[in-house]
This record gives sequence, C-alpha cells and structure tokens, in this order.
Amino acid sequence: MGFTPMIFSCTHDVRPISVAVALLALFGVHAANAVTRIGCPRGFYGSDCTEVCSVNCVNSTCSQVTGECTEGCETGYAGDDCTQDCPFGFYGDECQERCAKNCQNGTCDSRSGVCSDGCVEGFWGSDCSLGVEMSRNTPDERRSFYKHLSAEGKSVLLYVLSSRYEHALARVQFEIKRAIQDRNDISQLLDG
Repeated sequence: MGFTPMIFSCTHDVRPISVAVALLALFGVHAANAVTRIGCPRGFYGSDCTEVCSVNCVNSTCSQVTGECTEGCETGYAGDDCTQDCPFGFYGDECQERCAKNCQNGTCDSRSGVCSDGCVEGFWGSDCSLGVEMSRNTPDERRSFYKHLSAEGKSVLLYVLSSRYEHALARVQFEIKRAIQDRNDISQLLDG
C-alpha cells in the first residue's frame, strides 16, 4: 500500500513554522532538524525557535542560532544582542554620538542626546549648546555650535538675538532723539 499525500486548508492564524514542524514530526523528522532546514520566524531564534530576539534589535531581526542582532541596534542601545545602554557619554545610532561637552556630569539620554542632569553653569538648552559667552569661542567652535544647534536652541538663540537687536535699536533711537533735542536746544540758544 502506497502513501497518498493530502492537502490541508487552514483558516486559523497559525505560525507556518509550527505547522511545518508538526507535519515533519508526523513523518519522523526531529523538530530541531526541521527548524535548522526551515528557519525560525522573524523575532525568534534557538534550536526550537522558542527564544525571543531582543526588542532592541532593528526590525526584531537576529541570528537564528546565537540571537545576535543582524541588522544592528535601535537608537540608544549597543552590544551583540542590543541589551546594553550606550556607554557613558555617548548616544544615538550605534552609540556613535558624544554627549555635549556642556552637559552636567557629562551625561545625556542614550537615544536623544538631551542632557540628563542639566547644563554646566553658563549654558542652556536641551543639549546645553547655548552659552552666554560665545565671543570667547574660536571661529571653528562657533561654526560647530551653529551647525549642531537643536531646533530648540535655534529658537532660543533667535529670541536672544532679536531681543538684543530690539534693545540696541531702542538705544539708538533714544540717542537720535537726544541728539535732535540737543541740536534744537543749541539752535534756540543761538537764535535767542
């Protein structure tokens, strides 16, 4: 008597890997061997696909054997399995960005770079990129400052500059009025 394959139709949401392993088990193929040949669904690894990839793996993708993240880590995480926060003083994709030098205690959020403990004296902004004495910085430091300025920092800088401009303009207008008044006073004395 020969073997006749049957075709099954399934209307339930069943993991394809589970169905494949179950069918292979019917024919005497060990589940571990079946997984090796078929592979685990995304987000799982191990000999029987029961281990879960780190939630910090990009696209939940990891090695089906070791669990190491194959597409890298989500922003703010490091290590082969992306379970470690960025090292002290670093943040961002693959922890490649340095926290701003003006962050209090050199600490910042591992994902955003926002200074966790505030700013050293004389600086402000979420990344402590705004300082009181920009004139003390070299031209290269000033260029770097403006280039890396956050949106919040640009808004604050614009506000500070515009308020200084308004103050300077008011001062000039006052001086002009005083000069006109002085001229008129001198004119009256001479005509007097």
